[in-house]
Amino acid sequence: MKKALLILDLEKVFMNEYTNDLPSKIEDYVAATYYDNIVVGKFINHLDSIFIKRLGNSKCLDKSDCTLMVQFSKPYEVMERTAYTMYTEELDSYLRENKIKYVYLCGLDTDRSVYKTALDLLERGYYVYVIKSLCRSSAGTRYHDMGISLLERQIGKDYVI
Repeated sequence: MKKALLILDLEKVFMNEYTNDLPSKIEDYVAATYYDNIVVGKFINHLDSIFIKRLGNSKCLDKSDCTLMVQFSKPYEVMERTAYTMYTEELDSYLRENKIKYVYLCGLDTDRSVYKTALDLLERGYYVYVIKSLCRSSAGTRYHDMGISLLERQIGKDYVI
């Protein structure tokens, strides 16, 4: 079975003291490992989103805020999304067309997008692994650690690597 690496939310606007080291760590990891497919998720906000209406979060309305902070020498796909989860019809079709059954997740935020995406993929029959050392929370280590604890409970300790 084929495996894919799914990288979430490495946009300029999400970089801070807790996350600044992550893009280079993921670039190094990608250079040293092999995956059949690599997908980079990119968050795009819009004026009618729950992020603005309920949470007051206007990040990624401006395209310049959403510049990806990674570049890879290996081929990869960029897929946009407008929700916490990276699981979309586009991603599901892509994974099925490429016969991907194993999905490895990393990126931001462990306690939000990584967590929600992992559960959505698991519920749809994918084998999901979260690469703990390549995840961060823009809210700090406390939230990252909470996300990891919840993931260990929800997808299994053996799948948080």
